[in-house]
Amino acid sequence: MTFYTRIPWRAAAAALALSLFTPAPAAAQPSSIDTRPFHEREVVLDGFPWEWDATPSAALARRGGGHHHHGGVPREPEPPPPWPMPNSVRVRHDADAVYLLLRLEHEVSLQSMPGTLVLLMDADGDPASGWAAHGMPGVDAALEFSPVWPDGARAGAGLRIRAPGQDSTSLVPANEAGLIVAPSHASTFFEMRIRRGGPVPFGARMTARLLSLDANGAVADSLPAFTVQLADPAPRPVTRGAGEADPLARHPAVEFRVVSWNVGRETMFQQPEAYGAILRPLAPDVLLLDEVAGGHSAEEVEALLNRILPGDVPWRALYGTSGGTQRGVIAARGTLPVVAAPFATTVPYPDSVLALLPADASPRAREAMERRMADGVPVLGAIVQIAGKRLLAVTVDLECCGGAGTPSDRLRRIEALAVRQATEAALRAGGVDGLLITGDLNLVGSEEPRTVLMREMDVDDRWLWAAQPRRLDGVSEATWEWAGDRFTPSRLDYVLYSQATLGWVGGFVFRSADLSARWQAAHGVADDTSRATDHLPVVSDFRWGPGS
Repeated sequence: MTFYTRIPWRAAAAALALSLFTPAPAAAQPSSIDTRPFHEREVVLDGFPWEWDATPSAALARRGGGHHHHGGVPREPEPPPPWPMPNSVRVRHDADAVYLLLRLEHEVSLQSMPGTLVLLMDADGDPASGWAAHGMPGVDAALEFSPVWPDGARAGAGLRIRAPGQDSTSLVPANEAGLIVAPSHASTFFEMRIRRGGPVPFGARMTARLLSLDANGAVADSLPAFTVQLADPAPRPVTRGAGEADPLARHPAVEFRVVSWNVGRETMFQQPEAYGAILRPLAPDVLLLDEVAGGHSAEEVEALLNRILPGDVPWRALYGTSGGTQRGVIAARGTLPVVAAPFATTVPYPDSVLALLPADASPRAREAMERRMADGVPVLGAIVQIAGKRLLAVTVDLECCGGAGTPSDRLRRIEALAVRQATEAALRAGGVDGLLITGDLNLVGSEEPRTVLMREMDVDDRWLWAAQPRRLDGVSEATWEWAGDRFTPSRLDYVLYSQATLGWVGGFVFRSADLSARWQAAHGVADDTSRATDHLPVVSDFRWGPGS
């Protein structure tokens, strides 16, 4: 039996540093590599807090550490409480936003906890304005993670504000306030961004306090109140989406461009022109689509692609058999991808998934699980002949929702193991020059599903690398967002690739609103992305050769 363990974030950071900052051959050196020291870089919500190293903590926990002793005999530390225990807060700011780095004593899924983490903000530095909360005067706004909503649900993130002239406060979805948080999965640290000019009235200084509330709403832990200066913010550099160079242009060293995208089930067939308006300026050579509706065919997909993405070379497509209402599609221009044998039929779930059902599960819930098992895991794998070599391309869509340790989280890991086993079988069959796994991993619980898909999965048994495409606004790597939703924009979609034989030379997460008006006009797009699906297409430029 093989055991899969989670990479500590520092080890992952070191691996990512090699992938991003080890020089590639001159012809393939990405032009967008940032060579500045980390502490001089702008904050980017990517789940790696290197740029915070030189920023001092604004508040630190006042608690002891180490092992407990009783009678001279070391005792094992007690298990952590279910609510978060704050360790420290760091703050940075620029002309666009205020940024915070929160560190916690133990790992939590920030937007699906049994308790609530609250950041009280006297954003204008005036204790006479706002309201009083938990002994702090002048509160203008409060960020609440895993709050209790009026309908009784506890999930996501909310911003508590008080409208002018009102005595009571209200909780609104935090993404309406321009809040972004990374990472989406369970962690001990979280980067967050609150935009200026929104409902949080930032002034020249801010006083804040971080509290942890238990499931009953009582204060379980807190950090001391702190004050930070927010005056004279520096402008943020011009974004890629608004620069002089074409933000959608291919890297000079690219040999093929892949676009991977969760297309939102039936919507692609119902609104094909909305998808065409998004895909045409991206000009993909290979498409890896996940969460495609069931009940269609490869011929239907080919006809749709050739209508919305016309060209001299027609599209050829495979339409997956596994996944029920969430199929995979792999398409390329000219040459029909060849389905890899382990993916030619339904990729089965193991019987162990039935153990995820509670003992008192209703007949309807049991029928739904049995139907899922019959449909198979949402995955498709195929050999794509591209740039003279054979690429094993795999597109997946793992189970949605649920924090770390929940049945949904455990199901994601089971699905990842099934995808891994099918992919390993395809690799053992031989004739493969490189491996690419893309799709919606739904990492809102543990990191285990991604680790299962990366660990020793390369063609030479090394780890796969994870590409780090950013949004064109340069702020984050979020691939999912939905206006008004209780969950903040998040990175749910990933690109994992062979470091032995593939070089990721560039890419981006595409939202047309991240383009300036000039580039929207040049590429004939408006704010079309949000009309299609709640996921954003991920663009990756590759070349054959050692990884970069």
